[in-house]
Amino acid sequence: MASFLSSLRSVCTLAACAALAAGCAQSDVEEEETGASEDAQVATAVVVADAKAIAVAEVFEDRVRLPLAVADRYRQLTPGAIFVGARGASKSKNPDGFLRRVAAVTNEGDALVVITTPATLTDAIVNGAMRASSGGGSGIDDHALTRSELRGIEIDFGGEPLFENVDEIDVEGGKARFTESITFERALLAAKPVVEVDLRIQDSRIRRFVAKVEGNLDTSARAIASVTAEGDVNDATLAELRARKHDVRRVIYQSPRVPLPTMSIGRVPLSPSVQFTVALHCNLAFGGPLVANAGVEAKSYVRLGAVLEGGEWQPPIASDFDIRPSFSMERGGQVEARCAVEVDAELFAYGTSGVTMSVAPYVDFGVRAAGGAPALGFPEGYRFRVVAGASGAMRGRADVFGVRPEELDRALVEWKAPEALEGSAR
Repeated sequence: MASFLSSLRSVCTLAACAALAAGCAQSDVEEEETGASEDAQVATAVVVADAKAIAVAEVFEDRVRLPLAVADRYRQLTPGAIFVGARGASKSKNPDGFLRRVAAVTNEGDALVVITTPATLTDAIVNGAMRASSGGGSGIDDHALTRSELRGIEIDFGGEPLFENVDEIDVEGGKARFTESITFERALLAAKPVVEVDLRIQDSRIRRFVAKVEGNLDTSARAIASVTAEGDVNDATLAELRARKHDVRRVIYQSPRVPLPTMSIGRVPLSPSVQFTVALHCNLAFGGPLVANAGVEAKSYVRLGAVLEGGEWQPPIASDFDIRPSFSMERGGQVEARCAVEVDAELFAYGTSGVTMSVAPYVDFGVRAAGGAPALGFPEGYRFRVVAGASGAMRGRADVFGVRPEELDRALVEWKAPEALEGSAR
């Protein structure tokens, strides 16, 4: 799990990079914009909100509301213009900044209201570039949460149940009640990722887009799975039990959106943020009473990277995984399961989710009756096979960065351990 966390930090770093390219960090004072491209060219119809306006702006999904005291220079905004502003204070009504296309401008009482639709960076930038890494710089504000989130995450969820369920079976061959549970005796996960972002816009099109998360991800866990039975335990009730699939997903950690430094491409500010989520996800199908002990020790160096160069996606960057499962059974019974730790880093710009980088180390467990064993096989007669693996992906949410969401849906990692763990179950 610690390995998983490392991957997560890598994702965080990637988000930070994007943030650095974007602009200022969130704080309760006006921020200094950094990282402006000297050769940047901004579209002619772009209007950038000044510091007074972003401090008091109220940003909604389809409008930006400005008090009349700061609104004079924005009365002449015309339909089609791009209106952009950096984030305000953390507790303001403009915590994320905004990038919008103007639809109309109206007066409402003591405020000027700019009616808007979504816009993208390629609407605002003709030529420009940004490149940054969350591993360097001190643009992040002094908020304790922000500092701790970007330093990494450590999670201890030992002693907690992952799955508790009762299957009531009533078929022609009999009635039975199966009580199922999976509980963690020990569970530790830690990660410290670094995120890098490299973006180049030329002629209002994305010519280069690089998003990379890199870092260590470590996990140590041990769980007990138990299935007990009452009633008619026979071929008919066991067949019905095997047919009942269980998809279990439990979020064990989710951060608030963490603001990253605001940066500028030319005079256009980019205010990014990142949110981390860690979830346990299992697909289960039990085939009878059992008591099993499963564990995993993982220390991996994860590189999740997607590179778009000249309109073509390049091959994924390789990662180094070391995932070592353990498995034993006190009482044999059939089961098919895949359990994974899913670590997501979701990168936002102007409060809009743009891309999510994910890594999911997993273990596949399979226990089946050995050839010639009796159907119920209580004393012995089962063989188990355990295989470790990992998958990673990038998913697009919105085209705020100028890349269509469907183009951002990329598989980044697909790894399987070269050898399986196999043995007998009693």
